[in-house]
This record gives sequence, C-alpha cells and structure tokens, in this order.
Amino acid sequence: MIIDQLLETKLAFVFDFDNTIYPEKDYLYQVYYMIGQFVEYQETFDHDIITKFLTDEFEANGREKLFDKLIEKFNLKEEYKENMLRLLRTGRLPLKLLLFKEMEWIMNEVVNNNRLLFLLTNGNVEQQRNKIVQVEWNGLQKNLRCYFANEIKPKPAPDALQLLMEEHALSPEDVVFIGDSKEDEECAKSAGVDFYYVKNMVAGQ
Repeated sequence: MIIDQLLETKLAFVFDFDNTIYPEKDYLYQVYYMIGQFVEYQETFDHDIITKFLTDEFEANGREKLFDKLIEKFNLKEEYKENMLRLLRTGRLPLKLLLFKEMEWIMNEVVNNNRLLFLLTNGNVEQQRNKIVQVEWNGLQKNLRCYFANEIKPKPAPDALQLLMEEHALSPEDVVFIGDSKEDEECAKSAGVDFYYVKNMVAGQ
C-alpha cells in the first residue's frame, strides 16, 4: 500500500483541501440552497428554482460569474450579489462536511504514526476557514496545521509550501504532498517535494 511505504520515509504529509479530502460540492450546494432561501425571502421565486439554477449552471459551466448569471436570469437586484458572496464565504451550513472515508483513514494513519499533518489550500481565505470549521474532523483537527496559500502566494507557486517546510524545519525529502490538481502537482515539484494524486492514493491503498 502506498501509504505504508510513505509512512516509512516521510515525516510530514501535506494535503490539499477541496476535492482531496472532502467533496467541495457538499459545501457549495448547501450554500446554493441558502441563497435560494434568501432570494425566496426577498422575492416571489420558489427557493427550489433558484437552487436548481445554481447547481445546474455550476455543473454545466463552473462557478465563473455564477451569481451574475443568476441575477441576470431572474432579474434580481444587483445588491443581492453582496449577500450571496457573504453566504458563500461565511454561511453556517445546515449539515457538517464529511471527509472522504478513504482519506480520513489515511490521515488517521499519519497521526497514529506520529507524522505531521498539514492542509495547504488555495482560495479566498475567509471562505476556506469557514469550510474548515464546518468539517466533521472526528478528532483529526487536534493534529492539523493549516496553511492558506492566498495569504502568501497561490499555488502553483511553491512559496506557501516552502514556508511550511521552513517553519517546521523540514527538508523536501521529508515531505509528501497529496492533491487533486495540476496546480498541486506543480507546486510540489517546484518545491522539490514528492507528489501523489489523491485518486492514486486511494486506488493504491
């Protein structure tokens, strides 16, 4: 198993966050539901129609200008966008975010073998912090150190990963980075750190 091999040689395990250790849709779709409720309260639209538009548009075209498209589609007030962004970045979710079971097991193996456990995530820092506090960590948070690349320089730049290593007296050969994107891979390689895609970690258990 890949994790067993890595535990023999690595002192620190760095994980990307969104879609690496939990499905980001679980956060976004709950936010879209809350935005649907907000619009229903302000206007005459049923919240299900708003929620469905947001989820369908996200599935088809991603998040770019998603709220602008919603405002245009339903002729909503432009000022609502500020409320939507506030919900996206600070909203309290109805349900806790759950880790992928395989990744929760791997992270527990890291902790149980006295290795260092890190998150290194891109994205709006306020929003990422909001997600992290709403994850059901099942005790893992006690051993978790979080780094927000946007406070330093977003991935694929290696700056945040290099800072992480400097602050914990780690050399690149001590560290493995596990993520789901080319940005993660390029960040690791630029820092001289071994990289594994999460799908390979899970398949290789």
